[in-house]
Amino acid sequence: METISKTEDFYHAAKCGDEKAESEILSKLSARFLPIVSHTIKTYPALAVDNNIEDKCREVCQKSVEHVRRLYPFNSEKFSVKRAVIVLQNVLDDYIAGALYRLAKSGSHEAEKSLFSLIRKKLDIYLKNKLWRN
Repeated sequence: METISKTEDFYHAAKCGDEKAESEILSKLSARFLPIVSHTIKTYPALAVDNNIEDKCREVCQKSVEHVRRLYPFNSEKFSVKRAVIVLQNVLDDYIAGALYRLAKSGSHEAEKSLFSLIRKKLDIYLKNKLWRN
């Protein structure tokens, strides 16, 4: 319970402009997102064979946090954890698509298959959202 109140205190301090609190919140967000990134990347066999997979996961998390900080500053009304998670997911999807594209371009059939599967999944999501709105 004490951890929750500390996190809430950091969150409120970050909203008021405290940069140290903002860094703490973003590092906690990155730490929460790291297992998701790691699991998602490991679900693609073509990407899972990389020896530096943990470094890549940390790099994706760091890049995501930088995007969140740039797009939705804490002291603005636009910041929310939900928006931050969406940005984090988009950066992860971009990384996976780019990595699969590079591997497919170099001749990996497994990467090509995974890339087309990812594209098909994203297209299905897009079409469902588009049809739902109309």
